[in-house]
Amino acid sequence: IVGADPIQGLEKPIYEIMSATQVTVPESEKAVGGHLREVGLTFYFFNQLPMIIADNIDKSLSEAFEPLGITDWNDVFWVAHPGNWSIMDAIEVKLGLQQEKLSTARHVFAEYGNMQSATVYFVMDEVRKRSVREGRATTGYGLEWGVLAHHRDRGASQRAALGFSMEP
Repeated sequence: IVGADPIQGLEKPIYEIMSATQVTVPESEKAVGGHLREVGLTFYFFNQLPMIIADNIDKSLSEAFEPLGITDWNDVFWVAHPGNWSIMDAIEVKLGLQQEKLSTARHVFAEYGNMQSATVYFVMDEVRKRSVREGRATTGYGLEWGVLAHHRDRGASQRAALGFSMEP
């Protein structure tokens, strides 16, 4: 599904990682927490988490995309860990994203909720499925470059990786 520097003619990843970056966000270590209890794994989110993510996502994206000359976040497709509704709303507003950019993440969140890290794979698969349904030549939207955004469950940092879409 995801590759880096694939062997031509042998490997055909749907997504290829071209660049990656990570930004450590100060004072965020208690933004997300979890407990293993009889009912299972429970998580809580600090009410300022959406703003913490939104206030720091631009730096992470800029570091990954600047070498490629991409500065408009609407020119790329998005595979984002949804987190929750407030996080997606805050990212859309902060980056001035068109609504369709996070529509796949919103759909997956509405259907399955926050499944922690596994949620990203569901979003990636849904982007692929939509591309096939819409008859696109590549996976994703825009310039065939995309964003894979994921925040660590412990809240200590936010990650964003850049991917290149391949044929669906």
